[in-house]
Amino acid sequence: MEHLRIYERLTREAAKEKPDVIVWPSSSVPGPFELWTVRLYLSRIAFQAGSYLLVGGSGGDKFAPPKDGHAPYSNSQFLISPSGSLEGQYNKMRLTPFAEYLPLYGTITWPRFITALERGYVPGETYTLLEVSGARFGTPICWESAFPDLFRRFVLAGAHFMVSVTNEAEFGESSAPHQTLAMSVFRAVENRRVVARAATGHRGAMEAVERFTERLGALVATAVDLLNPDMVVLGGGLARSGDVWIELLRRAVARHALPSHVGALEIEFVHRADNQMVSGIEVEQIE
Repeated sequence: MEHLRIYERLTREAAKEKPDVIVWPSSSVPGPFELWTVRLYLSRIAFQAGSYLLVGGSGGDKFAPPKDGHAPYSNSQFLISPSGSLEGQYNKMRLTPFAEYLPLYGTITWPRFITALERGYVPGETYTLLEVSGARFGTPICWESAFPDLFRRFVLAGAHFMVSVTNEAEFGESSAPHQTLAMSVFRAVENRRVVARAATGHRGAMEAVERFTERLGALVATAVDLLNPDMVVLGGGLARSGDVWIELLRRAVARHALPSHVGALEIEFVHRADNQMVSGIEVEQIE
């Protein structure tokens, strides 16, 4: 499928930065994880990336008969190790009405224009924490980040950070993706935890990167116009983040600086063992 080819390509690109974990959005895998072909496919990607891989898909067997009024599968997140083994699984606990469970099932038959769902998924029962490189985290799925009580239980269980995963492409240009992003911001502030987010349908992360690089580019451009250097060197934490910043920064500097000053200008990152900035922003004049 096309979206899997896109995820695989993006995973290969992210793996160049040697991250501890790479996160795909929820419901990113179309088939149940129990299928050996799905497990083999994901294990291969994690092995080739050399990183843990967190992916969303169906737990259980989608093709098994119903049990206790439920469809025999869950909405789940799976953590796959670089060796390809399954390290952990979280099953969504707060299911979405009419999309993942039927309110008053067995009492009311809902019309098809409200929902095509015939049976609800199996809800999770445990606030499962996953672990990568000694850091524990919870992974609320989709609208679960809307519930402060649920989110807080992961933190109380010992989560060092949180990973919010969702799939919002179906909402298009509506307000829904913006609302779920805002919910994650509130949960981060309330619990004093970093929240990483993997989502389709919203460019929130890239918009934050672009805003930052635009402001930094304006600052660097001021120094460039004053000193007209041949090279600008940036260090510290920014240098550790890899090449994701450098092209955006170069473009931002080009937009703000005088054209005659940016033609042959080089912008590079330098790494220091103490991870300190190189005199804030160091502009080097090469004679």
